[in-house]
Amino acid sequence: MEEQLISKKELLEETSISYGQLYRWKRKNLIPEEWFIRKSTFTGQETFFPRAEILKRISKIQEMKEN
Repeated sequence: MEEQLISKKELLEETSISYGQLYRWKRKNLIPEEWFIRKSTFTGQETFFPRAEILKRISKIQEMKEN
């Protein structure tokens, strides 16, 4: 069974984070590089993420920021 993916656009909308925030967390190694999956689409190249893992990780980061 193929892993469920979420596009970068969907991820940013669903989590209410900015593009800049996502890439800051990547630079700080809070989000692993291997989760940034680049795929060709009919509109060019898009970035996707493993849905369950990235949503769980962003939720945890946001929770830690609040505390």
